[in-house]
Amino acid sequence: MSAVDTINALLEDTTSDVTVIVSILETLKAEGGNEFVKGAEKCGDACQQPEWRQILGAGGIFEFFLDQLDQEVNPLLGRQVFRVIANSIADNDENRQGLIDHPTALKTVLSLITSEDLSMFAAATLQNLTLDNEAAQLKVIEEGGVEVLMKIVAAEDDSSADIQVSLRVLELLIPHDTAKQATPPTCIRPLLSKLSTKVTPIDDRVLLLTILTTLLTHPPLQVAILEQNHFPLLLQVFEMTHSLLFDTALDIADRKRLFSAKSPLMDCIADISWKPTFLTTYPLSSAPIAKILIWLSSTSEPHLYDKVIVACLVFGNVTQSAEVCQELIHTYALHKTLFSVIHRAVEGYEQSKKEFESLPAGVRLETAGAGKGGIYLSLLHSAFGVLRNFSVAKSEKATLVDAGALDAILAAVGMEGVGVGQVWYSAAGLARLLCVDCVENCKKITSPRETGEAACLDKLLRTYTQAEELPTKTEIARMVVSILRCLSSSPQDTPAVYHPGLARPLWDMVLQDKWAVVRSEGLLGLALLAKGSGAGELWQEWGDKEWEVVDKLDGRDLENAGVMIVNLKNGKCAEIIAGNERVEGLLAKCLSGKMAEVRIKEGQVD
Repeated sequence: MSAVDTINALLEDTTSDVTVIVSILETLKAEGGNEFVKGAEKCGDACQQPEWRQILGAGGIFEFFLDQLDQEVNPLLGRQVFRVIANSIADNDENRQGLIDHPTALKTVLSLITSEDLSMFAAATLQNLTLDNEAAQLKVIEEGGVEVLMKIVAAEDDSSADIQVSLRVLELLIPHDTAKQATPPTCIRPLLSKLSTKVTPIDDRVLLLTILTTLLTHPPLQVAILEQNHFPLLLQVFEMTHSLLFDTALDIADRKRLFSAKSPLMDCIADISWKPTFLTTYPLSSAPIAKILIWLSSTSEPHLYDKVIVACLVFGNVTQSAEVCQELIHTYALHKTLFSVIHRAVEGYEQSKKEFESLPAGVRLETAGAGKGGIYLSLLHSAFGVLRNFSVAKSEKATLVDAGALDAILAAVGMEGVGVGQVWYSAAGLARLLCVDCVENCKKITSPRETGEAACLDKLLRTYTQAEELPTKTEIARMVVSILRCLSSSPQDTPAVYHPGLARPLWDMVLQDKWAVVRSEGLLGLALLAKGSGAGELWQEWGDKEWEVVDKLDGRDLENAGVMIVNLKNGKCAEIIAGNERVEGLLAKCLSGKMAEVRIKEGQVD
């Protein structure tokens, strides 16, 4: 029986003493020739079976083959050595640890990644080593595995079969912070280049996207995109990926995979546009911004809405200064484009609801949630985000309302259905900002519409009663305070302020205990409301739970409560509250502090 036959016989019985195999292999190695390769092949065949992996590891055979790894190894032998190692470490943490602990094995595996003959075998070994094994992943990163694998991916003459295993290993490594830190900025361009061409196979594309978007969560690599002028290429990758989602040559499963991999790409573009150097690198007059402006005008085609969302995210990030906002409004009329986006998105959402409601009941149950309308909700939220930035500057508030901001707000709060709460919140937030310190807008929002419809304020108050989310209610209530503050400063405008339904939102601001500053705002609003015809409604809404909170007020909040009572006593509620012991007690508490100089018509406190 030949030595190879002896090895084969020993490997057929798991109870055999396999330690003798090491001696046989050493003899074959010393003799040279092809028998050593055949012996290695038999060992590689055996450890394809899980039970043999542990046996070969415990018997010293696995370690013997680790010792055979060498940069100059004969390719025929090297393939069989890699078969033994790769199979032995598959789902076997003990053998994996043996490879990690070996003084030279891992370094040699990494060096052979670039070998013309052994690259695929070395990559497969790395994949088996790192799969579901964090310690191995970190060790490969420490030994320079990221840089080595990136060179394989960056090679111009690669084939899909050559790089796919390397991509899968990178997919395992890149989530670690140490891997991101070890990735040279120069590695980004090859990834972008491969993703910007249509010929890249779908499996590779999904892996490349996953690797790219994971790397671009690392701030230094985000900055590198700008420093190396790769942002235009990143936009091209997004366009290419987006177009492939509608490629009829791809099956549904591949489209779903691509969609999942594409979504983080939108976040990457947004994150990079948030960088302080973004506008200095790509000013508003630059080609990338021009491309994004074109995306924003794509609202007539629903399949392009992801581009519109990305455009809104970018402009939401760059509109952090009054100067940029003014240029986008007055030079590019971006606010008007956004109003158009909002109206089209509302129409799209309503149409998607009709389509959903026309489905059979069973199908509707299977597609519960925002469903197809979800894209419109995301679009509305992002568009309102840009407009909210525009509305911060006092100089632009009236311009926005004159151009149709209130129509856009009313269209949004008029929506009903699953998921609209976030849109209501965004629209209400815009309404509030438009009213802050702008008498002209406050007059328009409290006055009947030119069409004869109820005032915008009335519709927002109705939204307040329908909303379930506290942030949305708070935005509307704070808008009421802004209106009262703004118009109450002009005596001739006071009558326009008092719509029915103002008191409840203000009292709710006082009752909530999440934000102290909101409570203070609510008390200020109540003090202003108490000056006029809204006083009666204020008193009517003042019940036991309101008293419970008011009785515990102190500091500035107590002073505002005192001003509210003084205004009530000096106004139309004077007779109603006259002699009310609880009111008098609260007033006395207030007057004992800083309000000692407040005058009341019925009397005077010195």
